Parts: sequence; structure tokens; C-alpha cells
Amino acid sequence: MASKDDQTLAEKVLVYFNTVNDPYEIRFQIKDDPNFGTEKTYGINLSTAENILAKRAAIGGEFKTIGDIDAALGVGPDVLHNILYTFQTAIAGTNSTQWVLAYAHDKNGNKLAGDKDALIASVRNGQPVRVLLDSEDQQFLMDAEYLWVRYSNVYAQNNSSVSVSYNNTALEFQEDSYYYMLTVSTDGDLDAIRWSVGAHTMIGHNHEMSAMRWFVKALPN
Repeated sequence: MASKDDQTLAEKVLVYFNTVNDPYEIRFQIKDDPNFGTEKTYGINLSTAENILAKRAAIGGEFKTIGDIDAALGVGPDVLHNILYTFQTAIAGTNSTQWVLAYAHDKNGNKLAGDKDALIASVRNGQPVRVLLDSEDQQFLMDAEYLWVRYSNVYAQNNSSVSVSYNNTALEFQEDSYYYMLTVSTDGDLDAIRWSVGAHTMIGHNHEMSAMRWFVKALPN
């Protein structure tokens, strides 16, 4: 007979996969267990997430068991483990403060996961925010030191970075260092300015677009 914890885990997994409709959200939500298999950025790839939703539609629109999810093309032991690991971690952290994904978008501001209105509500309720800038070759996580809500968007600023560069696989401070300050928004806008350390001299200013993930610090239940 399954334990109460096992039943709770199965219920949460089934509720989630019977209600989610966005494969990008699945990709962002399912975490990789670094102690199982090969460590990856995501716990599930986009095509497998799409296959899970296709499988649900093919069997009548509802998963009855975890095995139904496991039967989707591309799931297998590694992905199934990551799904269970994600929800086990969430259950274990129910009564602790943790960072959770509130909203994600591509570089053009198109929604990928979450709810922008929920992010706005979190800001208005005074919850801390972090933003993950997501490019193809690296991710950059920043604390939002200042936040604005306007035009149905959230804007964040960070002024605390000092320039670094990669030396092979090492990340090192640059000899001619500069302060790197940036503002970002849920439209995908990223505005960055650079000022020399020790001199009031601007040495660069650029504007670009970036995919981002916005996290809020959830309050304990």
C-alpha cells in the first residue's frame, strides 16, 4: 500500500500535468536533480514537454496515473525522476521560504510561463524579486535592488555588478574594471551602462532585448 506521502506526491503531479497547457511552463518548472544522471540546466526538454501534453490529449484529456505520464514519448527514467524530484522538493519546502518562478518571457516579451499579474501583485506586496537573464550560452541572475510597476509591466534595476570576463573556464575580474548597471523589464528590454571604477567616466551604454525569468520569494504557508 502506498504511503500518505506517496499519495500526496502523485496527486500533486497529476493535478499539475492535468491543468498545465504550456510546454514552456513545464520546461521551466521541472528541475534537474544534480545528484541523478547527467546534470542539465533543465529537468525536461521542450519536445518532451510537448509530447506529454500530446499524450494527455490522446488518452482523453486526463492522466489517471503517473504511469500515463511516463508513457509519453521521451520521458523515461531520467525525466520521470526529475518530475518526482521537483514535486518532492516543493512538498518538502511548503513551510519554508523559497524562490519560485513567477513569470518568464522570451526576448520580445512574449509569455513563456507563469503570470505577469501575479508578479505585479508580488511586487506590490513587497516581496523580493530576482531576475534570470537567459541567453543561449549563459544565464545571469540578479537581485532586483529597485522595482517599478508601470504600463502593466515590471521594471527592475541592479547597480552592484563589477565587470568580469571568462579566461577559458575561469571567471575573473578585468584589469580595467568598470561598474555594470542595468535595468530590465517584462517587455524584454535590457538597458546597460558601464562606468570606470575610480573615475566618473562612462565607457559604454547599450540597449538590447533578452529572455528573462522573474522569481519571487514566496512566503511560508
